[in-house]
Amino acid sequence: LVLVLVLVLVLVLVLTLLPKTCSADNDNLLHGNTTSSSSSDGGRRSSSPKSPNLIVIMADDMGYGDAGFNGCRDIPTPNLDSIALRNGIRFTHAYVSSSMCGPSRAGFITGRYQDRFGFTSHPPTKPERVGGVPSTERTMAEALRESGVYGSAAMIGKWHLGAHTTSFPLDRGFDYFYGFLAGSSGYRRGKLMENRRTISVDKYLTDDFTDRAVEYIEERLRVDEKDEGKEKPFFLFLSYN
Repeated sequence: LVLVLVLVLVLVLVLTLLPKTCSADNDNLLHGNTTSSSSSDGGRRSSSPKSPNLIVIMADDMGYGDAGFNGCRDIPTPNLDSIALRNGIRFTHAYVSSSMCGPSRAGFITGRYQDRFGFTSHPPTKPERVGGVPSTERTMAEALRESGVYGSAAMIGKWHLGAHTTSFPLDRGFDYFYGFLAGSSGYRRGKLMENRRTISVDKYLTDDFTDRAVEYIEERLRVDEKDEGKEKPFFLFLSYN
């Protein structure tokens, strides 16, 4: 299956994923502005910038003209338009490193040209078969967590980077996985994986992944609030099929 991966949005401010009733405190958490420290100058408090939470949204098979900010008139995309035109940065010249889904994801998740480590075609999807991103390469999740700056990392949606333990999401820097390992899926899929166990799902898959991502974000914000803003920022890779 040849997939053209045309849209990767990195969301630092993730207000569009949260309910409109999100509190001002949570808004501050998203912006990373809650950490403060005491100074030796009379005990005054000064703000200490906190690294932002990082969310990557990847969409398979999304055409260039399928979003309002690129001129689409028949498919409303107000939240994407808000990010691209008003609350973020729009890249008008962006390219992936392969026209095939698996290899292009391998290039993206490692930040390296995937042919350099032999990822030139779709990886096997059976756990007993070795394949996918080799252990010699670091994924984005591994790099962020090894930096000591980022804490929890979640992968929600389509993986397609190998099912063997050397490539499984939980063995490649993520501490939470919800989705499927293969390269494609119907939108009414009966079986998904949550971490390492198989579960049954009876829900439209796009909505399911979105809801699970929102739940994860809200959970991390609650943990951070309980910890008085001391929790490390999180990384979420939300990958739609």
